[in-house]
Amino acid sequence: MIKMKLIDKQPSLNELISKINHNRHTGNKFKKDTEYSIGWQLKSQHSGSFERIGIIFIWKEPDNRRDDDNVASAHKYILDSMQSLGMISGDGKKQIAGIEDVFLLDKKSPGVELHIYEYPKVKNEKDRLNQRLDLAKKSVEVYESLINV
Repeated sequence: MIKMKLIDKQPSLNELISKINHNRHTGNKFKKDTEYSIGWQLKSQHSGSFERIGIIFIWKEPDNRRDDDNVASAHKYILDSMQSLGMISGDGKKQIAGIEDVFLLDKKSPGVELHIYEYPKVKNEKDRLNQRLDLAKKSVEVYESLINV
Protein backbone atom coordinates (compact mmCIF):
# COMPACT_ATOMS: atom_id res chain seq x y z
CA MET A 1 0.00 0.00 0.00
CA ILE A 2 1.12 3.51 -0.77
CA LYS A 3 -0.17 6.43 1.29
CA MET A 4 -0.37 9.97 -0.01
CA LYS A 5 -1.79 13.08 1.62
CA LEU A 6 -3.32 16.17 0.09
CA ILE A 7 -3.45 19.16 2.39
CA ASP A 8 -6.55 21.29 2.71
CA LYS A 9 -10.05 20.28 1.77
CA GLN A 10 -10.61 19.71 -1.93
CA PRO A 11 -13.16 21.68 -3.94
CA SER A 12 -16.62 20.20 -4.20
CA LEU A 13 -18.89 19.68 -7.18
CA ASN A 14 -21.05 22.60 -6.02
CA GLU A 15 -18.03 24.92 -6.16
CA LEU A 16 -17.24 23.85 -9.73
CA ILE A 17 -20.87 24.23 -10.81
CA SER A 18 -20.98 27.71 -9.28
CA LYS A 19 -17.86 28.71 -11.24
CA ILE A 20 -19.24 27.24 -14.48
CA ASN A 21 -22.57 29.02 -13.99
CA HIS A 22 -20.69 32.28 -13.55
CA ASN A 23 -18.56 31.74 -16.65
CA ARG A 24 -17.56 28.46 -18.31
CA HIS A 25 -13.99 29.71 -18.83
CA THR A 26 -13.73 30.48 -15.13
CA GLY A 27 -15.00 26.98 -14.36
CA ASN A 28 -12.46 25.39 -16.70
CA LYS A 29 -9.62 27.43 -15.19
CA PHE A 30 -10.79 26.50 -11.68
CA LYS A 31 -10.68 22.77 -12.56
CA LYS A 32 -7.24 23.06 -14.19
CA ASP A 33 -5.83 25.06 -11.26
CA THR A 34 -7.21 22.50 -8.81
CA GLU A 35 -5.69 19.60 -10.76
CA TYR A 36 -2.36 21.44 -10.99
CA SER A 37 -2.24 21.94 -7.22
CA ILE A 38 -3.17 18.31 -6.58
CA GLY A 39 -0.61 17.17 -9.16
CA TRP A 40 2.24 18.95 -7.40
CA GLN A 41 1.28 17.39 -4.09
CA LEU A 42 1.02 13.90 -5.58
CA LYS A 43 4.24 14.21 -7.59
CA SER A 44 6.19 15.18 -4.48
CA GLN A 45 5.09 11.96 -2.77
CA HIS A 46 5.31 9.36 -5.56
CA SER A 47 6.98 9.26 -8.95
CA GLY A 48 6.05 5.82 -10.26
CA SER A 49 3.10 4.54 -12.23
CA PHE A 50 0.45 1.92 -11.63
CA GLU A 51 -1.23 -0.49 -14.01
CA ARG A 52 -4.36 -1.16 -11.92
CA ILE A 53 -5.23 0.27 -8.51
CA GLY A 54 -7.88 0.45 -5.84
CA ILE A 55 -8.04 3.60 -3.74
CA ILE A 56 -9.42 4.32 -0.31
CA PHE A 57 -10.05 8.05 0.06
CA ILE A 58 -10.02 9.23 3.67
CA TRP A 59 -11.74 12.62 3.56
CA LYS A 60 -10.98 14.89 6.53
CA GLU A 61 -13.36 17.82 6.75
CA PRO A 62 -13.00 20.72 9.24
CA ASP A 63 -16.77 20.77 9.87
CA ASN A 64 -20.03 19.13 8.80
CA ARG A 65 -21.10 21.81 6.32
CA ARG A 66 -20.56 19.77 3.16
CA ASP A 67 -22.43 16.58 2.28
CA ASP A 68 -20.33 13.44 1.83
CA ASP A 69 -21.31 13.06 -1.83
CA ASN A 70 -20.26 16.65 -2.50
CA VAL A 71 -16.90 16.09 -0.78
CA ALA A 72 -16.28 12.83 -2.65
CA SER A 73 -16.88 14.52 -6.01
CA ALA A 74 -13.21 15.53 -5.76
CA HIS A 75 -12.39 11.99 -6.94
CA LYS A 76 -12.54 13.51 -10.42
CA TYR A 77 -9.84 16.12 -9.75
CA ILE A 78 -7.56 13.60 -8.06
CA LEU A 79 -7.91 10.84 -10.67
CA ASP A 80 -7.49 13.34 -13.53
CA SER A 81 -4.33 14.66 -11.85
CA MET A 82 -2.98 11.13 -11.46
CA GLN A 83 -3.66 10.52 -15.15
CA SER A 84 -1.98 13.80 -16.20
CA LEU A 85 1.11 12.81 -14.20
CA GLY A 86 1.23 9.39 -15.85
CA MET A 87 0.60 7.63 -12.52
CA ILE A 88 -2.34 5.84 -14.15
CA SER A 89 -3.02 5.42 -17.86
CA GLY A 90 -6.73 6.17 -17.44
CA ASP A 91 -9.48 6.29 -14.87
CA GLY A 92 -11.74 3.61 -16.33
CA LYS A 93 -12.56 0.13 -15.09
CA LYS A 94 -9.40 -1.33 -16.64
CA GLN A 95 -7.20 0.89 -14.44
CA ILE A 96 -9.35 1.41 -11.32
CA ALA A 97 -10.23 -1.74 -9.38
CA GLY A 98 -12.44 0.22 -7.00
CA ILE A 99 -12.93 3.30 -4.89
CA GLU A 100 -13.91 3.38 -1.22
CA ASP A 101 -14.60 6.46 0.89
CA VAL A 102 -14.08 7.14 4.58
CA PHE A 103 -15.32 10.44 6.03
CA LEU A 104 -13.90 12.06 9.17
CA LEU A 105 -14.24 15.32 11.04
CA ASP A 106 -10.76 16.83 11.56
CA LYS A 107 -10.62 20.53 12.38
CA LYS A 108 -6.84 20.59 12.82
CA SER A 109 -5.72 19.02 9.55
CA PRO A 110 -8.38 18.87 6.84
CA GLY A 111 -7.54 17.25 3.54
CA VAL A 112 -7.62 13.81 2.00
CA GLU A 113 -5.43 10.79 2.52
CA LEU A 114 -5.13 8.25 -0.28
CA HIS A 115 -4.44 4.59 0.40
CA ILE A 116 -3.45 3.09 -2.94
CA TYR A 117 -3.40 -0.67 -3.50
CA GLU A 118 -2.05 -2.31 -6.64
CA TYR A 119 -4.02 -5.11 -8.27
CA PRO A 120 -3.31 -7.39 -11.23
CA LYS A 121 -5.25 -7.15 -14.49
CA VAL A 122 -8.57 -8.92 -14.32
CA LYS A 123 -9.33 -11.90 -16.54
CA ASN A 124 -13.04 -12.12 -15.83
CA GLU A 125 -15.91 -10.68 -13.81
CA LYS A 126 -15.18 -12.94 -10.84
CA ASP A 127 -11.64 -11.49 -10.57
CA ARG A 128 -13.04 -7.97 -10.72
CA LEU A 129 -15.56 -8.66 -7.97
CA ASN A 130 -12.89 -10.30 -5.79
CA GLN A 131 -10.72 -7.19 -6.12
CA ARG A 132 -13.69 -4.97 -5.15
CA LEU A 133 -14.36 -7.19 -2.14
CA ASP A 134 -10.71 -7.05 -1.11
CA LEU A 135 -10.73 -3.25 -1.27
CA ALA A 136 -13.99 -3.10 0.72
CA LYS A 137 -12.40 -5.27 3.43
CA LYS A 138 -9.42 -2.92 3.55
CA SER A 139 -11.84 -0.02 3.96
CA VAL A 140 -13.43 -1.78 6.94
CA GLU A 141 -9.93 -2.19 8.42
CA VAL A 142 -9.41 1.58 8.11
CA TYR A 143 -12.65 2.21 9.99
CA GLU A 144 -11.71 -0.31 12.66
CA SER A 145 -8.30 1.33 13.13
CA LEU A 146 -10.00 4.71 13.58
CA ILE A 147 -12.43 3.32 16.15
CA ASN A 148 -9.61 1.72 18.13
CA VAL A 149 -7.56 4.93 18.38
